[in-house]
Amino acid sequence: MLTYLKNRLRNQMIGKKFAASVVAVMIGLIVVILIISNVVLYWSAIRKTEKEVRTSCEIIAMQLENVSNNAKTCLKTITKDINRIYSGENVFGMTDVESLQNINEINTAMDYSRLCFPDITALIYADSSKKVVFSGNSKDVEMPSFEELMPLIEQIPEKGLADVKELGVGEFAFLKNNGPAWILGHRVISMNTGKNIGYAFAVVMSDTLSRYFPETNDTGYYSDYQLWDEKGMVIASRNKDALLKSGGSPQFMRKFQPDAGFRIRENRTSFLVTTCHVWHEGWNLVNRVEIYELTREIRMLLGIIIAAGLVCILVSVFIIRKIAAWITQPIQELTETVKQFRNDNLGIRCKISTTDEVGVLSGVFNEMLERIERQMDNIRESQRQKREYELALIQAQIKPHFLYNTLDLIYIFCQMGNAKGGAAVTKALADFYRVSLSKGREIITIAEEVKNISGYLLIQKERYSDLVDFSIEVDQDIYLCEIPKMTLQPLVENAIYHGLKTQYQKGNIRVRGKQEDALIYLTVEDDGAGMPKEIWQSILNGEEEVSSTHFGLLSVHRRIQLYYGEDYGLEIESRVGEGTCVMIRIPGRGGEPCSSY
Repeated sequence: MLTYLKNRLRNQMIGKKFAASVVAVMIGLIVVILIISNVVLYWSAIRKTEKEVRTSCEIIAMQLENVSNNAKTCLKTITKDINRIYSGENVFGMTDVESLQNINEINTAMDYSRLCFPDITALIYADSSKKVVFSGNSKDVEMPSFEELMPLIEQIPEKGLADVKELGVGEFAFLKNNGPAWILGHRVISMNTGKNIGYAFAVVMSDTLSRYFPETNDTGYYSDYQLWDEKGMVIASRNKDALLKSGGSPQFMRKFQPDAGFRIRENRTSFLVTTCHVWHEGWNLVNRVEIYELTREIRMLLGIIIAAGLVCILVSVFIIRKIAAWITQPIQELTETVKQFRNDNLGIRCKISTTDEVGVLSGVFNEMLERIERQMDNIRESQRQKREYELALIQAQIKPHFLYNTLDLIYIFCQMGNAKGGAAVTKALADFYRVSLSKGREIITIAEEVKNISGYLLIQKERYSDLVDFSIEVDQDIYLCEIPKMTLQPLVENAIYHGLKTQYQKGNIRVRGKQEDALIYLTVEDDGAGMPKEIWQSILNGEEEVSSTHFGLLSVHRRIQLYYGEDYGLEIESRVGEGTCVMIRIPGRGGEPCSSY
């Protein structure tokens, strides 16, 4: 579509192009205004509603907390009353008449407590002789037997400090099918003997909790409140069909977070969900508002804005067509110059044919091009100097590393009194630095590098004769190819110290080299301890914590990339207990062997 419009306008008059562009800009601006208005109004309504709902949730949470506190206070009061009634008596040795008299007093105390705490549907007391005292609303709860209370009694600890125990929400045998109930229990201890004399229970119906939920919002949209337990099961709701069922779909539960607000789409309907943590650990008050109903007025307002925008566009088109003739040829020339500059033609200059504002702009643009060209030259020079500095720094870090290890080997031979071995190592060290210094050359042939690494491996084999064995298999066709010096030595050193030496048994190091098409592959492989994948990946990524212990690998990788580019460097494959293979990839000379040059 854009290509078609562009082709249609290509040969039109500048006035028409200008008018079409301005109209397109105006349409875009109106669309942006509509989008911004929609977003602002939408989120304003969402935030306002979320704030109102959260305030309502906090109030409801406080009311529910009061219900909990009242139930706990009631149980503690009943416990004190029972101890007062049994004061001075042997609880376990009363006559039937005394027991009946005490039960009547307990019943009276529970009736009084229910009057003081109307949120409690029923109070139940079961003593140690399996007698049950009941006080409650008979239409919701009937007097339970001791056997029906046993599942609740078993949840109350028999030892320790007696305190109110929350026994959960569910449907129980003594409820009259009027929904689930929340049960709290308390172990009653005799103040005289310190023994358990019974158990007191408070029953709070789910309807009692849900009566604090408003049915509709003041603005007229429906607002659904539910109380969830820690497993996401609905324990209180105006909708009785939702009780003791999962509060949401799996998608909803995955997105659910306590004390948060979020949006979710279920069954082709979007909802604004607000959650509020209540006093109970893991319980949450959840509110859902249908967003479509919430944004009804916003959609009406956007319709008015769209109609006004269309009228503005029609009026603007008429006015814009009267404004035309100040876009001239010098601007097109300046545009063509910019296009060529974008294609990296830094030598291009804009032709100045006028002395008006466009001519001044063209002159300033030419000056800018000259400054950019000078800046590019300066950047290239600084990059070249930086490259040389980094290469020198890396070389300075690698060479002492090998020197220290070799001197340590010579020291060991001297300590052992092995003058012949010490002399051989000293000679090998001299040969090594003869190649390493190489008259200041940073690039040497692969043949020189192989000779150098052969001497190094001979030295290490002398030192670790019971740990190290090696083989070198490098094609002679690549002997005359060039490579940065000290490339293989750090890899071999890493294979010895981090591969073979740590497994305390003899292992093999295999150095190979070959050319395939335009690439040369040099491989250092060992059958040592290996390392986890995250370690060697961290080495190549240059992470300090790991690369500090494997500096040689990281140094070689960076040197190769500095010499040849980011497409070359090291590739590492390693498995714990099986060994490590480090492969160097550098460019060769086409498909022909280096020895032919």
